[in-house]
Amino acid sequence: MVARWILHVHSGQQPGRQLQQLSQALEALEAESSGRWSVNVATHRRVQEESYTKSEVKAARDLSVVTFSSDAASVYLIMRNEKQLVTADQDMLILLNRIALYKHRSTLVFEGTDYALGDFAVKISRTILKPGEEVKGIAMDIEYMPATDAAAAHPALLEFMAALQEASNEPLSDMSIVETAIAEYGLSDTDIPQQAAILYLTCASALLQV
Repeated sequence: MVARWILHVHSGQQPGRQLQQLSQALEALEAESSGRWSVNVATHRRVQEESYTKSEVKAARDLSVVTFSSDAASVYLIMRNEKQLVTADQDMLILLNRIALYKHRSTLVFEGTDYALGDFAVKISRTILKPGEEVKGIAMDIEYMPATDAAAAHPALLEFMAALQEASNEPLSDMSIVETAIAEYGLSDTDIPQQAAILYLTCASALLQV
């Protein structure tokens, strides 16, 4: 496990310009790009059929499905209100479509570039709401390899952000750190993809509130 943070800026703060500034600052620090990446956070709402009774429908009201381009075979089903997460394969999405218990509402897509910089792995992305192609903001995923606890490694994050600002030709906008109670989902320290899925869902929810 590594220490991980996800930060975000809403669309009202010129996300295109901010993304360009972050990219230029990382390149000025000689970060190496390893290519493109994406994360999809799809939200679904349970269908209320007249024939269902409360005792018959046990499914969660809201279901989020998180997928990563780096692991296309896996899907992460998150019931946020119930604090439950299920890891499955793509066949689960086919099953969900067949039983028609949930209706798709929207998908927030994180897409951008992956960088490596010393002990840090950094992903920067713009976030696009589909359907509609509306840009909601940008996000930055930071992993610090030597540490396992994000709270304890917070000084390393502050130093990293200060280095980014120093390398940038212009002031960087303040970015909000995604905070969520991952422990409530009962995950172990080795459940790294599952923890990332929860962080991205929380980030997507914050970006969609504005």
